[in-house]
Amino acid sequence: MYPNQGMFRTVRWLWVTSTEWCPGLCLDLSPDSLYLVPPPEPTRSQLDAALKSAVGRLRREDQDLEQTTERVVAARLMIYLDSELGRLPNPAGFRLDMEYERAGHDPKAFAGRGPGGHFRRKIVPDLIYHRRLDDDGLYANHLAIEVKTRPTSREGHDLAKLALLTGRVQYAFVSFRPNLLRRPNPEDPVMPPPDRHVVVLPPTIRPYTFGAFLRLHLDDAFVEWV
Repeated sequence: MYPNQGMFRTVRWLWVTSTEWCPGLCLDLSPDSLYLVPPPEPTRSQLDAALKSAVGRLRREDQDLEQTTERVVAARLMIYLDSELGRLPNPAGFRLDMEYERAGHDPKAFAGRGPGGHFRRKIVPDLIYHRRLDDDGLYANHLAIEVKTRPTSREGHDLAKLALLTGRVQYAFVSFRPNLLRRPNPEDPVMPPPDRHVVVLPPTIRPYTFGAFLRLHLDDAFVEWV
């Protein structure tokens, strides 16, 4: 179990935008960055049941959408998932949105650095369950979802995106041709190497409590929690 899948969340890391590396990431020990409080409801088990119920309804009532685009399927899934989430405890006031690309009032983007300097990498998850325009709350971001309707070579990219959004990894490697993210392997450095293009979750974006990768082309075990 990852630290922020249970009672406690992982500590935050800060991206250093000065010319010094530090060596690129620094542990943030400020009081509001150590998430030593239980995450809010809904719990992961409740979210898992809601996702499976919503996908079940999608498969029963919208089989004719299977051969359409991923965006069309995700939009229909959102309708059913919103209904399922509406039955769960939600004291934090989370809302479900599709392709929401804001972090508070700013565009949502990973912070990047490489041999050529700093850059930003836009983030647009398929679905998120969050508090809109809240860039201060410890748990403003609760669930990020990526949807795949058929097998694809880009699975690793989406899993890396979710791993960064949830704080499961501290950085991801970036390639530009093709345009992909990759999670570090066990043999890769703990800190991002200065001679590679990497991205991190900036301190302006609160990590998501949970990440879910949906392989809708599978009959069983189609939810992978990140």
